[in-house]
Amino acid sequence: MNHVLRSTAVRVAAAACMAAAFAPHSAFGADCGLPAVKPESAGFSAQRLQKLDEAMQAAVEHKTLPGVVTVLARHGKVVDCRAAGYADVDSARPLQVDSIFRIFSMTKPIIGVAMMILYEDGKWRPWEPVEKYVPELAKLKVFAGTDSSGNMVLEDAKHPPTIGELMTHTAGFTMDSSATRRSTSSTSKPISLARRI
Repeated sequence: MNHVLRSTAVRVAAAACMAAAFAPHSAFGADCGLPAVKPESAGFSAQRLQKLDEAMQAAVEHKTLPGVVTVLARHGKVVDCRAAGYADVDSARPLQVDSIFRIFSMTKPIIGVAMMILYEDGKWRPWEPVEKYVPELAKLKVFAGTDSSGNMVLEDAKHPPTIGELMTHTAGFTMDSSATRRSTSSTSKPISLARRI
């Protein structure tokens, strides 16, 4: 894929992530915060979009998803925008186009797209060490087992983690859910970044 097409694809993905995560939605772009157009005027088939809507409704009916909001936009114009399913399954309250969502793990695609835009702009390279940008991550130790008393044994990492390893989730970082719970507990002090690493 040439640079122009790749760059366009990344920016379209970024726009789709941001629009899907944050824009209010309703049928065919009304109230989506962007001008709405007919699907054909943007190069889409209304019949094929109906299949998307049917698939989303089927996901709700088969209880794969409790509710879903979709938006399709091109060149700053909303082609299709809909809500299906429930905002609250227990009370059967329908999902609205302006429902507020608590979203988990959505920073990953947003940050991933942002990182790829920065990569295309030459701001970072995969082989660069993370410590170049986050000095607090210099001279990391890694788990090497436990001693006879059951205490952790740490040793120097074979190499500093790289940006590429972060992007592919191979840098060796884990999520310590017990530390996360302790850091968010109302009865304890937050755990610093230095203590976590």
